[in-house]
Order: sequence, then C-alpha cells, then structure tokens
Amino acid sequence: MGDIIDLPEKNRTGTHGGKRPGAGRPKGSVKEIHHQRPQHQVRAFEGEWELISHFAFLVKHGKIEACRKALQRLDAGAGKKAQ
Repeated sequence: MGDIIDLPEKNRTGTHGGKRPGAGRPKGSVKEIHHQRPQHQVRAFEGEWELISHFAFLVKHGKIEACRKALQRLDAGAGKKAQ
C-alpha cells in the first residue's frame, strides 16, 4: 500500500472534464420554448381563498372568457368602468 502507480502519459493529463467529440447539442437544433406561469402570492382568509382558488381553476382550465365577463358584470355592479 502507498506505492505510486506509474500511469501511461495520456492518463496523467486527466480524463475528466473538458471537450469531448460528439458531446453537446447538435448544431442547428433549437431549444423548445416552455412558458411557465409566473408565481404570485396573495394573503386571504379561508373563505376568500376558496373563492380565489376556484376562480383560478376556472381561468386555468379554459373558462377565461366567462371569467372576464363575470368580472365585468361585477365591476359594473360596483360602479367601476369596464376595462
């Protein structure tokens, strides 16, 4: 134990890391664009959170136009201008 092993010259320079033939992404390929929704935070009481999460579910699952119209009706009833 403790003997130094004499390695061939090519192994002494290191075989870990560095550029390797055939490695990496092929030329001309492009990364697919994946859009992730930005994260937002909101504080709400339990009853409020139930409404918020239900509304968010409807928006995320294809009912966005119905949600917009519902908000416009609510805003109009509260005396706000439609956006």
